[in-house]
Amino acid sequence: MTKATVEAGICGFSVAITVDSPDSQHATARLETACPNLKPLETLALEMDAYTECFSKIGESSAFEFVRGYCRHPGCPVASGIIKALEVECGLALPKDASIHIEKDRA
Repeated sequence: MTKATVEAGICGFSVAITVDSPDSQHATARLETACPNLKPLETLALEMDAYTECFSKIGESSAFEFVRGYCRHPGCPVASGIIKALEVECGLALPKDASIHIEKDRA
């Protein structure tokens, strides 16, 4: 089992992602969050094929489709977090944090 936590940003919500794969190819993702938009996804499980997900074009994976129906913000990093956890769970990437650092000059 692989766990990832996404701190979404200024909204203040975090999403706990758990991905489990019995065979390093087929996997199930589950979310836990206080985000009112993504909360309905807690009752659903996303079934994925790691190779299809991880090698599809950006925005065309079922992880993006899963989140797209509920999330109101296109900058939300949750779908990417699902894919990163899937990569690790299925042995397609080593576990390493990813981040986005935002800085604005006040000049």
